[in-house]
Order: sequence, then structure tokens, then C-alpha cells
Amino acid sequence: MTPHDDSGTMGAMEVPSAGRCLTPGSARTDGARRSTLSRRTLMALAGGATALAACDTVATVRDAARGPFVAVTPTPDVHRVRVAFPRMEYYNLLRTRVLAAAKKIPADRGLQIDMVPIGMAVGTPEEQVADLPPPMPVVGTTYARRAPTYDVDLIVADPFTLPALATAGVLYDLNTLLETQRWYDPADFLTDSLRSGYVNGKLQALPLEVAVEVLWRRDPHFAAADVKVPGHGWTWDQFLDATKALRERGPHPRGQNWGVAVNAATPSLWSLAWQQGATVVSPDGGRVDLTEGGTQRAATFLADLVQASKVAPPPTQDLPGEDAHPIPRGFLIEWRRGRRGIPTGAALGGDFVGGPFTSRPERDASVTALPVTGDPRVLAMPLIMLAIPRNTPDLRRSLRALQALFEAASETMLSPRRQTLDLLRGVELALKPDEGEVLLASLRRAAYLPGGFPLLALPALHTGFILPVLSGTVSPLRAAQDARLGIETAIRAARTA
Repeated sequence: MTPHDDSGTMGAMEVPSAGRCLTPGSARTDGARRSTLSRRTLMALAGGATALAACDTVATVRDAARGPFVAVTPTPDVHRVRVAFPRMEYYNLLRTRVLAAAKKIPADRGLQIDMVPIGMAVGTPEEQVADLPPPMPVVGTTYARRAPTYDVDLIVADPFTLPALATAGVLYDLNTLLETQRWYDPADFLTDSLRSGYVNGKLQALPLEVAVEVLWRRDPHFAAADVKVPGHGWTWDQFLDATKALRERGPHPRGQNWGVAVNAATPSLWSLAWQQGATVVSPDGGRVDLTEGGTQRAATFLADLVQASKVAPPPTQDLPGEDAHPIPRGFLIEWRRGRRGIPTGAALGGDFVGGPFTSRPERDASVTALPVTGDPRVLAMPLIMLAIPRNTPDLRRSLRALQALFEAASETMLSPRRQTLDLLRGVELALKPDEGEVLLASLRRAAYLPGGFPLLALPALHTGFILPVLSGTVSPLRAAQDARLGIETAIRAARTA
């Protein structure tokens, strides 16, 4: 500190001139005139510390004023989107899939997906407290009755619950709602996938994620038999030749190898009959005809695998009980962890892959395409469908959420849209690259049951037609005639449950 002078000023403390800040120890380089502070002023500024802090602020404001300017994007308001699903074990799988897709929704959409379980328990108060689900035949109608009592923006449906939801008038007709939405184009949906969402002539739901029919192959069996692994497709004849070689030269002792396992659901009558030009089921899902030529040829081919060519073992007659969900029951999908697998001794086994059903049944199993002769079609089924309830609190929000989830699904799900073919690869499905290509090729060929077909009728088709044909006890034509009444009764009962 310098001595006091006669003017009463304190010596030599420099202050910044206009547009200039100094910090302790900084040097003046601009030749600016020195300024001094009086003793009183210095004391008023509390020793200068406040001045330095203020200088810092002034400099910051000055630099910001000079630019360059950076646009600050405001954080969007977050809107909660409530999505309903039945509170049952099977549907927890679908809940997880929807939430996985929701994570891909960009933050700037301002949407938060919340899954809302719909209580399904019926019966006495004690039974409801125990949260016991209702008998499977009335799950659809129970869901249709309970869902409108919740304030939700979207409803998760599937081929089992959709007919009941539609019949009860719970859902909007999406054809009307979506015709003004720029993001929606029916041509974006592959093959006839939208057919699965039509009930009584109205588009009641959109398929978000599907599973397609494929074969799992055991690679060691193919190597032992020196059978070339098929590419994206093979014909029925090529398939039969391969299964014969696998039966004769498999890795097990003679007589213990099987080329393929055949059951009531896969390889499916639907896929093979559609390839041969058969309709099988009416457009409204209310009638099944098993006497068409294409269906008869498909049934004969399946029976020959077991009876004439003997490349497949006799199928088990045991089917899941009535308490099983109609999708795993109707298509014999082992969906619980640790229960999937190719039957013992078989080189090939049918299955449906997609959504929660993408787990590899065993380490050396690989996805293989279903054989095709005729029209290249394979059965696919929607696992997750989205619908808009008529009592939605905010229709605009429901439409925004529907768009966001479908755009996200093209990156994470086996969604039946053209965008999926460009964005989705095997890595997202935990599959090898060649397996992913097989799956996407199958998606391009996929064919769907109509939305009005009741899945509860499938066991009647299995026990009345397919299993008798595979066992060789009756011809396909006679089996079709014998099964007609039972299938019609099952369809009628399911529609009036």
C-alpha cells in the first residue's frame, strides 16, 4: 500500500474502464487511462471484491452480447400417456415390449408412456382380492368391460382380446381417425397385416409387433448328415429330400434321428394351404373351410412327413389346457423361460419368432425359413396391437402417442411396416445377421388371420382335423367333413362368450 497524499486518496488501485475488466495480476495492454478510487468509495465497495465479481458478470453479459448467438431449445412439456393392458402373466411380456419401444421415442416429443394394468379378477370379493384371473373364455369380454372404466389414452390388444373389445364398442374406428394423419399410410403396412385389425368391417387396432412362422434347425445335425443349410427359401420337395438325409445320416444311432418334428400347429396348415391358393377362413373370420384343394394338398404333405416318408415322429396328442392363453395354446408356443426347445432327436422344428418369442431354444439352433411351394406366404400373428378407446381423455394426445410408438417400433420391434425392413437388423432381435435376413424375408411374405377369427376355436381345428390327419387314421377329406361341426360350434361359442 502507498502512503497517503494531501488529497486524501488511496494510492494506485486501478479500476476497469468502459468495456475492460482486470483481474488481480493482469497487465494493462490497451493504454487506457488509469483511474483511482477514493478511500470512501473503496470502503463502500467492501474492499473491491464485489467490484471484481460484478466485473465478471459484466464481462459475461458483454461477451454474450457480442455473439455468436446460440438458440436454446426449451424443455418441452411432458405429457403422460396411459396405455392399458390386462393384468395377467402373459400380458406382462407385452408390457415390457411396449416400454422398450417407448425408450426410443425422442425426448422432444414430450411423451412419457405409463403402462396401466387393468384388473381382471372376477367372482367373490375374496377372489378379487386374490387377483385371480377369470376363466380364459371370458378374458376378452372382461377386458372389454373393465377397460372403459379407466382413463387411458391407448389400449393394448391382440387377436384374442380384439374381437370382444370391438364388439363391445370400446374402440374408435381408426380408418376414420387416421385418414387425416400425415404419418399414416396403409401402404406402409406389409402384405395384409392390417387385415388382422379389422372386425365387423372397421379398423379397430393396428398391429405393432408380430411373430412369424419359421423353423429352428440344429446345425450339428446338418453337419453330420452333410446337408446344405438352406438360404432364404426352399421348396417342399427340397425340404423333403433334406429331411430324408437328416433322418438317415443324423448324429444319433440309426433310428434315433428325425428330419423334422411336426405337431398340430407347426409347420402350420395355414402357411402351406395359403401357399396352395386356399382361403381356409372367411374374411370376417366366422367360417372355416377345410375341403379346398389347397388345404387338402397341404394336409396330405404334412401327413406324408409322418406316415409315408417317416421323417417325422408321430406327434403328441397332448395339447395345453383351457387355462392357457389362446396364442401360446393355439400355436403351441412355449413362451415361459426355459421351456422352449426342438423335440429330442429332430433336426428341424417349427416355431414362431418375434417379440418376446425370440429367445434361442438352444445354443446350436439357428433360424431357417419355412419351405414354400406356390404363393410365397407364411403365417404371422400380431402379438401386440394398439387401439384408441372411445373415452380417451385427449384424442389428440392419443394420436400423437400412436404415431410415436409406431415410429419407435420400426427400430426395436418386428413391426409389419416397410420402415422395419430398413431399420431393423438381426442384432436388435439377438439373432445372427443371416437369421435376421431370414426373419425379415419371412415378414415380407407374411399372411394374417382376419381380426374377427376367434383363437379359442383353434383347439377344435387341432383335435378335429390336424391330429387325425397326422396320425393316418383318416383321410384329409374325411377329417375335414368330420371336423366341420365341431369347429363351427367352437367359433360360435367363442363369439358369444
